Amino acid sequence: ESGDVATQDSERSIVETKNKLRELTGTLNAQVQAELKRAERAAAEARASAEIELQELRGEVETLRLQADVILPADARRQAAIFEAQGKASYTEEEGKAQAAVLQMMTDSWLSAGKDAKEIFLIQQLESVLQTVVERVNAIEIDEVTLLDGGSGNALPRHIASFPAIVRQVLEELHSSTGVNVTGILSGSANKDGVS
Repeated sequence: ESGDVATQDSERSIVETKNKLRELTGTLNAQVQAELKRAERAAAEARASAEIELQELRGEVETLRLQADVILPADARRQAAIFEAQGKASYTEEEGKAQAAVLQMMTDSWLSAGKDAKEIFLIQQLESVLQTVVERVNAIEIDEVTLLDGGSGNALPRHIASFPAIVRQVLEELHSSTGVNVTGILSGSANKDGVS
């Protein structure tokens, strides 16, 4: 009987040890599962944090790309346009100053010339005035001319003589419209005002 009690005690001890082992195994498994879940949560948090950082970096990269591709070139074009406008304005301002100076010099010359100013001015502008006269004469278009001569041979010379008459007529129109007698000034027969 004592062997039976010892066997029973051994069996009970084995059962208790097995129970303790199961309990310890369960506790360890629970701890392992808890650690695994905690590690999974930490990994998920780390992935989320890394994803947030990655998105922030992507945002910064996109901002820099936008700045390099759009903003900086637009700023450069705007600045270039400002400089160009300032340059044009400076040129226009200087050109205006130069024209004003020329006009002032012409006025001073006109005033110092006194009564002969009109003739002096016309002589200075003679080339452009004659260019206008020539342009008017050249603007006349004649397609075909039929000359009838009564046998005297004067038709062609009279026709050719009409060209200087056209120039004279244009100069007379200039005289009547402006009061400046170019032919009189050139021949010296105009009165002191340049008007005949």
